[in-house]
Amino acid sequence: MGLAAELGLIERQYYCEDCHCMWAKPDSRPHPVRHHLAPDYFLERLPHDASPSRGKLAERGPLKLRRRHGCSRTRLGIRFGWRWQRVGFGAIIIILASHVKLPAAQLPAAGPPSQPVSAHAENPTYLRDVLPILMGKCTRCHNDQNHVMQNWMDYHSASAERWEIKRRVWDSWKGAYFKQPMPTVNSPEHGAITDEERAIIRNWVESGAPCGVQPSFNSSQSKAERMEMGKRLFTVVCATCHQPTGQGIPGRFPPLAGSDFLNSDKHRAIKIVVNGFQGEVTVNGQKFNNSMPKFPLSDVDIACALTFVYNSFGNSGKDVTPQEVSSVRAEKNDLNVGAKPPEEKSPYE
Repeated sequence: MGLAAELGLIERQYYCEDCHCMWAKPDSRPHPVRHHLAPDYFLERLPHDASPSRGKLAERGPLKLRRRHGCSRTRLGIRFGWRWQRVGFGAIIIILASHVKLPAAQLPAAGPPSQPVSAHAENPTYLRDVLPILMGKCTRCHNDQNHVMQNWMDYHSASAERWEIKRRVWDSWKGAYFKQPMPTVNSPEHGAITDEERAIIRNWVESGAPCGVQPSFNSSQSKAERMEMGKRLFTVVCATCHQPTGQGIPGRFPPLAGSDFLNSDKHRAIKIVVNGFQGEVTVNGQKFNNSMPKFPLSDVDIACALTFVYNSFGNSGKDVTPQEVSSVRAEKNDLNVGAKPPEEKSPYE
């Protein structure tokens, strides 16, 4: 079973602290003998009915757990006897056979196909469908500036961790995986991610994690078309923190609606989106001290998103072009909005 779990043929849902392996969940009626040296919260449940009506079991007194050296799940065939061997190996064969994925042509018909959750739900790709979701729901932790967690904004890193992403985003959310679901509960991202977006990530992983290509952009698009593209990006990427209405979250994320900080300097706004920002800012008379990560967005994406924001929420109606974003990207990142003036050195130092 350990080999089958490592090959991905079965879901690994049970952690053994003795052998440090993930195993399938135990049967609904586990044996009264403990096979692991794990803490008490991993004890297998004993029979609920311990009354004298159970006959010989009541005469033996209360059941006791016996410790063993090592994990019996890692040694197939420890007990000798035809009953154990027939049941044990038969169960393993059934589990392996039930999880083998046959080619599509050999799969039997199972009724009408299910309806897709979106236009690209059946064949999602990383660049077109998954990356915008990860940018809006996971980039605060999984970015290129965090050297502790994996950078899911990069296709190679996300593809290498795709099964763990699927387990945390889909399986844990469904209660089928022992770790906490992602995004983290009680975070803005957890409340913003939709069932459709979770299904897109699941389908992307199960379909082989294709990379795909970036959506094409036509320079002759009208402002309304660019606004529509910017609205989609804002809804998926920016609305998690700044909220769909642009009002932000008091004390945490500044508002974009009627923002004096945003409307007073377009060049500064572009530079913040291009390079990210961390520090204190004052927006509409309120101070905010938080971080905005650097998003892997193209010049066209940033231009469309900012154009939508400037022409929405009661803002100034400015237009941002890809050429302006490209020019700002070539500049040195010397933005330091909330920097305090250097303190004078004490004469006693």
